[in-house]
Amino acid sequence: MKKLIAVLFFSMMVVQQAMPSHYMGGEIYWECVSDGRYVFHMRVYQECAGVLYPLVTLNIITTVPGMQTILMTLIDTNDISPVCYPGSPPVFPHLDCETTTISNTGGIREWIYRSDTLVLPSLIPPATGWYFYYTNCCRNPCSNISGTTSMSWFLQAVMYPFHNRPANPCYDNSPAFAEKPVFVTQAGYHLSYNHNGYDPDGDSLVFSWAPPMTGMGTPIPGTFYNPGYAFNSPLPGPWHHPSNDPAQLNPYTGQIVFSSFTTGAFVTKVCCQTYRAGILTAEVYREIQMVILPMTNNHPPGVLAPFPNNLYDHWADTVYPGTVINLPLQADDLELLNDGITPQSVLITASGVQFGTAYSNTLSGCPEPPCAILTPPVPLSGLSTAVTIFSWEPDCSHLSYGYSNYDEYVDYQFVFTFSDDYCPVPGRVTRTLRIIMKDPVLPPPLLDSFSIHPLTGHVTLHWTPVTDTLYAFDSYHIFFKDQPGGSYSVVDSVYNINQSSFTYTGINANTQPFWCMLKCRSGCPGRLKFSAPSNVLSNYATGTDGMYPPIHLHHVFMDAEAATLTVSMQSSEYARCRILIYSALGSVITERDINLVQGLNTLAIPLAAPRPGLYFFSIQSNACCMHQKCILLR
Repeated sequence: MKKLIAVLFFSMMVVQQAMPSHYMGGEIYWECVSDGRYVFHMRVYQECAGVLYPLVTLNIITTVPGMQTILMTLIDTNDISPVCYPGSPPVFPHLDCETTTISNTGGIREWIYRSDTLVLPSLIPPATGWYFYYTNCCRNPCSNISGTTSMSWFLQAVMYPFHNRPANPCYDNSPAFAEKPVFVTQAGYHLSYNHNGYDPDGDSLVFSWAPPMTGMGTPIPGTFYNPGYAFNSPLPGPWHHPSNDPAQLNPYTGQIVFSSFTTGAFVTKVCCQTYRAGILTAEVYREIQMVILPMTNNHPPGVLAPFPNNLYDHWADTVYPGTVINLPLQADDLELLNDGITPQSVLITASGVQFGTAYSNTLSGCPEPPCAILTPPVPLSGLSTAVTIFSWEPDCSHLSYGYSNYDEYVDYQFVFTFSDDYCPVPGRVTRTLRIIMKDPVLPPPLLDSFSIHPLTGHVTLHWTPVTDTLYAFDSYHIFFKDQPGGSYSVVDSVYNINQSSFTYTGINANTQPFWCMLKCRSGCPGRLKFSAPSNVLSNYATGTDGMYPPIHLHHVFMDAEAATLTVSMQSSEYARCRILIYSALGSVITERDINLVQGLNTLAIPLAAPRPGLYFFSIQSNACCMHQKCILLR
């Protein structure tokens, strides 16, 4: 590395405009630093068979007024070719930059550039965004596009406006990719991989295929694509081999899955967009050229899904704050290495913005502690098998992570790679674990019935309290209205979850109609939300805003000698009712819940030795009807 850097600094004195040929991909992104300035990053991936003419400094071009270029400095360069068992060739063939002389055989080098901290003008980007890009020549030969060796390559990132905020100071990080790109694989098995795009601000992400470019606004024309390929179908499909499964890109996770029995090199480009409060704020792109080498007898490790009923490559679970998550992740590979004797080793690696420092610290290293950890931490290797446990206990703070995030769900993503050490290309599988945080919003209570005081007309509501295993309850809110087409108003709130009744004194229901309902307010502190409305009860004869039919009361007879109350009524539907008898002073003499059948209902209700006097009879049903009668017992 030191020798290479020395060569690079010497070459800076000689060459300032050339970049390596045999371009294999790259990306540009930016970050906000604490003082409100920006740092821009660029990574370029090069086929090792190309000639080394790197720049120690270069300029990315911008469309920002008054800032035509941004100076980038070479920070590091790495051989990112596949790494396998360290045995000696020819039994254990290896891929690396020192031995790669032929294009598209798997040797890949990474060039890492970074700007100094800088200030953008205090201007608002236009609706079309500010572009930051770099272009040069030439591309590597590939199988899905013709004539690429004479085509330029083009890297870009786009910054969009947000609520007319000036770009100075910096308030929005662009998305970035946490995983190293997968450049080399072998034919003959199902492959899944994920660039693991993430946003440090917690903005929402959307992934899509994008057309490779040769210049600003100049995608490679569709006529240059070989038969069966397009920018949004860049890898081999059934047109090329009947056993191929075309590449599928999940727009929410970025996971890419495909099966190819076709070898070659294929240009692919993925766009990662971020949305804040529904507004597009940034786009970054990663372009890579994937090399698919001939199949061998090796297969990737087998991995079990951690959740019941999950697909083998789709891991997802929905949890509430306070849920303790402990998921064992195990990969097994009982195959042998190239010599037919040595057992293979299994390697587990992982990435995710919510992992703690060194994958072992719950208190630091992630944007919103507590952080997720792995026990034992990765990278983790084991002979024929490797096991780690994913642990996380998200809380309410993880629902508020992100800029003005009040969505009901917040999606956290963790990417795991399980690989063996077969040479020259290890078998590997990638799995994306989605932990979907859900707001602990409780349902509304069920309104059981109401009663009306015969003298005052005050209404007492009765409901079944909600069950709160999430410890999210805040209050019940009582809504009333007095017109069929009117708007509901909150008349009061109840903060005791176990309370099951409430008397509203702001109405005389003996002389005016009403409709009532309840809502439950619950959730995490600072983001409480109302439930959907409960069922509606009303004393209006045609039911809830005219939705329910009435109950027709035929007669009510109180027999003092038999100590019974006989009630005859016609119901046009099955209903549950509450019958009440009050004394003239308003005290309840009898209260009983009954079930009505459709048609004529005759009921005999026992009484406790009634005395002569004036009584009030009331019947209310869940069909929202109310009838009252005055009974004089001599």
